[in-house]
Amino acid sequence: MKKGERTRRAIVEKAARVFNTKGYFGSSMNDLVRETGLEKGGIYNHFASKEELALEVFDYATALMRGRFSSALEDRERALERLFAVVEVLGGPGR
Repeated sequence: MKKGERTRRAIVEKAARVFNTKGYFGSSMNDLVRETGLEKGGIYNHFASKEELALEVFDYATALMRGRFSSALEDRERALERLFAVVEVLGGPGR
């Protein structure tokens, strides 16, 4: 992975925490600058807009959840087992 790709990935991972905590509308570019440690220009070098970054963060988060669901459902054949596995991934009781 090239340096630019690693930087872009780091921005997405750190921005995910901001968007997860404050939401899209509650997150400012200054929040993203603080979290990433980059200047606004550094972020805009990789993403044309806050919306473009948010869309990539969404894809990143859905991929994480897809992986968690796949792992949780592996070897679970019965409907009730699968339901409990999904609830556990979503942060159900005992988590």
